[in-house]
Amino acid sequence: MAQPSPRHQFWIDRGGTFTDCIHRDRLTGATQVTKVLSSDQAPLEGIRTLLGLGADDPIPPSEVIAYTIDLHSQNYCFQKGHRIMVQVQSTWFPIIDRNPQTFVPNIFEAKAEDFRVATQRVYRSLKYPSHLTVPVVSK
Repeated sequence: MAQPSPRHQFWIDRGGTFTDCIHRDRLTGATQVTKVLSSDQAPLEGIRTLLGLGADDPIPPSEVIAYTIDLHSQNYCFQKGHRIMVQVQSTWFPIIDRNPQTFVPNIFEAKAEDFRVATQRVYRSLKYPSHLTVPVVSK
């Protein structure tokens, strides 16, 4: 079954003070930009703002949405032959907090029945070309 092309594309550039969020609506071609103070929630805050959603509104489920997250403020050194792994998850539990995987206005008031198993999909095909770009710096 063919998957629909993602309507929304987002580029997130996390800086030290501000996080820049860019949205392109692929149906209309419209592009919007917003800047929010950097925090762990900044990308979601920016996406909600660009979609016209309130702070308590969920991001639309079951849509393929393209996200580009720039980690340029981080520097990593990989030795020859080392491998890297990208881990995609919807929560930082048990480090930060639990994510019920359903929309609740206040996560601290989530009930046991609010919690669901989540499936995170990373598409990798000609239509959805997921990738990781790693710049290489010569010595």
